[in-house]
Amino acid sequence: MSARIRYYIQLSIAWLLVITGTLIVFSPFPLGALTLTLGLSLLIYTSEPFQQKLHDYRSSHHGINQRIVQMEDKLERRLRIISHTLQKTRPRAKDE
Repeated sequence: MSARIRYYIQLSIAWLLVITGTLIVFSPFPLGALTLTLGLSLLIYTSEPFQQKLHDYRSSHHGINQRIVQMEDKLERRLRIISHTLQKTRPRAKDE
C-alpha cells in the first residue's frame, strides 16, 4: 500500500473516531472519552499540521502545557504510544 493511501486511511479513521467520540462522550459508559482520546492521539500522530497547531497552542498556554506534560509522564508508564505522540508537540524550553 502506498504511503499516501495509508496516510489518508489513518487520517479518515482518526477523524471518524473523533466525531464518534464527540457524539457519545456524554453516554453513561466511558466509551466516548476513550474513543475521543484514541482519535485525537491518532490525529496527532498522523497529521503534521495538527501537530504544529497543537505545538503552537502549547507554546502560548503554559498552564495547559504543564498539565499535558504531567499527563505525558503518567502515560509514559502505561501507554507509551500516546505519551510519545504528545511529546512530539511539546514546546522547546527557553534555554535550548
